[in-house]
Amino acid sequence: MVDEEGSDPAALDVPAFGIHDGATMVECSPELARMFGYASTGDMIGHPPLQFVDPAHRDQSIIEVMSKGGGPYSSVGLRGDGVRFRIEISAHAIQHNNSEARLVLVRDMSPKALVVDDNSVIRNLMTLLLHKFGYRTIPADSVETALRLFRPGGFALLVTDIVMPREPGTELAQRVWLQDRDLPVILMSGSADPPRITGPNSCFIRKPFGLEELWSAITALPGRARAGLVESPLH
Repeated sequence: MVDEEGSDPAALDVPAFGIHDGATMVECSPELARMFGYASTGDMIGHPPLQFVDPAHRDQSIIEVMSKGGGPYSSVGLRGDGVRFRIEISAHAIQHNNSEARLVLVRDMSPKALVVDDNSVIRNLMTLLLHKFGYRTIPADSVETALRLFRPGGFALLVTDIVMPREPGTELAQRVWLQDRDLPVILMSGSADPPRITGPNSCFIRKPFGLEELWSAITALPGRARAGLVESPLH
């Protein structure tokens, strides 16, 4: 799942909706389908709503619904590709086609990562790798674009290439730290030497690398980089 280039990070926090009759989903928004990794709303309609909740959390979700009614309550969603991610759900009784139904509003609570690389292939690959860990990703092709998308406190992680045409990734790291000094940063390069600015909130990883190397880099950073993740897929 690759997020759209230049997406507004705030738009990812808007809840998506679905409607179920207690047994199956009867309607859902395109945003909900995308959130759960499906190409169309038809991939969700007709299936039990609990199918989209991680099996280990289904009983707890039922208890939450029974005790809290409309919510909101926390659970763990299950995407079509098997990736688990944290969600927040609220539900409301409605009439749908003259029958009783439930309107559910679902908010994706998984952490956001800002991914910056002028090479679209590398940028998309990084997005896919981070998605496997449970991140929502905002891609950017330059320091300028990344700064336009950046929001202090809005990201759990910044991953940026060092060598880029106009400004280097080290400059981006320095500038975002002026606004959010605790933001964890992964600096990556296939040719440059490790930068001198690496410290407790940053680390360096050399291209090419795989899933295990990326996870090792993430776990070397402060806990903010992993806050909100369900688990590592490396098990």
